[in-house]
Amino acid sequence: MKAALVEKREESPGIKTFILQPEKKIEFIAGQFCFFNFELDGKKFTKHFSFSNSPTRENVEFTTIISDSDYKQALNSLKPGHEFELPQPMGEFTLKKAGDSKIVFLTGGIGLTPVRSMLEYVADEGEEHGMVLFYSNRNEERIVFRKELDELEKKIVSLKVINTLTNLTNEEKAQWKGETGFITAEMVKNYSGDLEDTIFYIVGPPKFNEVMEKIAVEELFIPKERIVLENFAGY
Repeated sequence: MKAALVEKREESPGIKTFILQPEKKIEFIAGQFCFFNFELDGKKFTKHFSFSNSPTRENVEFTTIISDSDYKQALNSLKPGHEFELPQPMGEFTLKKAGDSKIVFLTGGIGLTPVRSMLEYVADEGEEHGMVLFYSNRNEERIVFRKELDELEKKIVSLKVINTLTNLTNEEKAQWKGETGFITAEMVKNYSGDLEDTIFYIVGPPKFNEVMEKIAVEELFIPKERIVLENFAGY
């Protein structure tokens, strides 16, 4: 499937969303990923990203940290109209895993992207899921899609969004009205209530996922079959 770059949008310092218009609608499930392949100056580039918007939308989006890697630097240099090749979408990090269960998302940094895709889908389709999103970042400016999350929280009656920041100065802590520190079992219990029939979606860098899974299993006593993991490695 071919798709053309329409727009690059900066979400926060060093993080950009790339909006592509496919030649025909791409069928994917919210939360899935795809390889975004392109050529530049005779060289082929390939890397996979989660879709960061809902499959109900006309265009497709992915959002990434602009690092010093060859792929990211080439990607960031592209102009509108540049052509991508997108193979078949893949991945099992989808709402199908939850069924009718309540959902707790434990999310770190750019790992928010597949969760945003799911939440947009729920908002567009009017599905009902009890959902709590815990989103961990170093500081306030690193909160990706903050405005969109506020809007989604208003649209989805059952959604609660908990932002927590881990690396604030004393002055920043005094100004910040949300949670601080890493996501803990206590924080999850305070906002999530009964966890009896809850599916945990954990997505972020591998170390984040390792710690969150350990908290879920050892401190919140969530069976592993009710935990869905997606690793974001090699930004």
